[in-house]
Amino acid sequence: MDLIAGIDSIRPLKEQEITVEAIDYNDLLIRFLNELIYLFAVKKALFSKFEIIDLSQSRLKVKACGELFDEQKHCIKEEIKAATYHNVNIEKTGSQFRVTIIFDV
Repeated sequence: MDLIAGIDSIRPLKEQEITVEAIDYNDLLIRFLNELIYLFAVKKALFSKFEIIDLSQSRLKVKACGELFDEQKHCIKEEIKAATYHNVNIEKTGSQFRVTIIFDV
């Protein structure tokens, strides 16, 4: 969301649950990011706050908070077409994760 419109300009006014299913964590990440891209492209939804409700290797359920795009308030920084599987990598270090991902712009 920060790449699309700048996360500081997005107020967490409305909540939406987003659920994706996949075969592994990499696929789960790509499917989730592509769902966010889809929601912006089709419904003009922008999100600034996320809470993981359920996470397993094959399922992710998130509560996302945000608002609809408003051209008076939001500036589109970059049009993202998709998150790609090319060189996707998730590394866990202690309680933190480091993610490498490439977006198609």
